[in-house]
Amino acid sequence: MYGLITAACLARTVRHPTPQPMRIAAPPGSAGAVLAVVLFDFVAVVRPIDAHFTAFLPGPARVPLMRCMLAGTLSYFLSDEWLTHGAGAARGAYAVSKAAFLLSLGAAVALDPQRLFFLVIIVPVIVLFFWVYGLFSAWIYRRTGHPFVAAIANAVAFAWAIGATFPLISG
Repeated sequence: MYGLITAACLARTVRHPTPQPMRIAAPPGSAGAVLAVVLFDFVAVVRPIDAHFTAFLPGPARVPLMRCMLAGTLSYFLSDEWLTHGAGAARGAYAVSKAAFLLSLGAAVALDPQRLFFLVIIVPVIVLFFWVYGLFSAWIYRRTGHPFVAAIANAVAFAWAIGATFPLISG
């Protein structure tokens, strides 16, 4: 839902003229760039976390969850990257966007503290991920000039992290 809300905010901002036209279509060569960034993420982030901190390579039972998470993370990161790095993005937009996301987690916990209190516990990890992947996003945007590559790579990374670490709860 948060991704859809972010997309609605993006649609609202696109109505206003920006200094440069926004290129919505993926740039040529972006598939290779996305693959390179995802592979880099796996080598630089996933493997070290799995080797030194916690189990981060999920078993086969987690794959369907990761696919579902990818649908949500794609909607969020595609919208968010355009809002924070795309043409006409405001200075400091990335920090404001991430603060809004964290506030939404706080609101969710307030609505259902029994089931969602674990979100409070993982906030430091989310902040660390936002910081690391925010750096990646800025570097990727400066190199490609388009938010698409970082958006897809970040969506995959966050879907992986959620699918690999969040508890599976039934009932």
